[in-house]
Amino acid sequence: AETYNKAAFSNGVAEGSVFDASYIKLRQVTLNWKLPSQWFTNVPFKDVNVALVGRNLALLYSKVPHIDPESGFSNSDAQQGQEFGQLPSARSMGFNINFKL
Repeated sequence: AETYNKAAFSNGVAEGSVFDASYIKLRQVTLNWKLPSQWFTNVPFKDVNVALVGRNLALLYSKVPHIDPESGFSNSDAQQGQEFGQLPSARSMGFNINFKL
């Protein structure tokens, strides 16, 4: 058992487990609309902008075959760059409203 565990869980890294981590990701998309000022003549604010925002929308290209290259790596100095079956990256979508007083 000791020999098996040392062989299976050693610090050695097999060459077949090393990948080029090149990737292209669609990080953020924002669609912004400036609403017409005549809609806001009787209110105390002006220059109203409304935006739809999407973040972490897609991994467009990756040389790593099975993971998002940006997620789930260990933060230990001894284990940098090792992947441990992480959860998928979170995608978020929302909206912004901006105005001037």
